[in-house]
Amino acid sequence: MPSRIFFINRAWSEGFNFRARQQCNQATANIEQLAAMVCRIGKVDPTEEERRHSVALMQGVNKNSPGLLETMRQGANARFSASRSCSLCR
Repeated sequence: MPSRIFFINRAWSEGFNFRARQQCNQATANIEQLAAMVCRIGKVDPTEEERRHSVALMQGVNKNSPGLLETMRQGANARFSASRSCSLCR
């Protein structure tokens, strides 16, 4: 089941309403945010709304996992060094 963060404006298709405990939702929130961001990278001809959503996802990942975006931009040696300080990489 995809997380709501994958959908623009968190709008699910009808019938995708499932109960989940708040604790369960929060446990995977940062990883789901990262996965949604990665899924948006490289989209051909995104709409303005899709661009805004992608930027918001990147800003959220940067806020919730400081250093992760920089790690993703670096080469292999620098990535190894940076992974030691990234909270999501542990």
